[in-house]
Amino acid sequence: MFLSIARKISGVLAATIVLLSLTVGVQAENNSYLPPAKAYEMVQAEKATLIDIRHPEEWRQTGIAKGALRVEMVAPQMATEFAQQVRKAVGGMTDAPIILICRTGHRTSLMQAALTQLGFKHVYQVYGGMMGRIGAPGWVATGLPVEPCPKC
Repeated sequence: MFLSIARKISGVLAATIVLLSLTVGVQAENNSYLPPAKAYEMVQAEKATLIDIRHPEEWRQTGIAKGALRVEMVAPQMATEFAQQVRKAVGGMTDAPIILICRTGHRTSLMQAALTQLGFKHVYQVYGGMMGRIGAPGWVATGLPVEPCPKC
């Protein structure tokens, strides 16, 4: 019985490693992550639209990345509605570069995949989001400018 359980665990671990390696390969291949400084540079040069997908209470806590539009992501299950809001924010131009930012990067991963599947051509995400995580300092820790959002 112990051997059977060990084989099942081994199989699950092997499958997980394969999936992770494929995911990392895809992300590296399409360069979907941008360091915060590069994202800011692109927004300032008007080469991309930055969209902050966090919730209003998060906007109030940290402010909003300078130049970002606010399009709240309510739930991953509502990706079509979110895509409609993003499409409206970028004037219907689904081929224009879009950079998503959230708190740490989890939500942007979900919405980046959804937007791409719904026809957006160039969707990136800020590596580490606003607040960062281990190995990815994020917008705030990088010292990039933020704008207050007291009425969010």
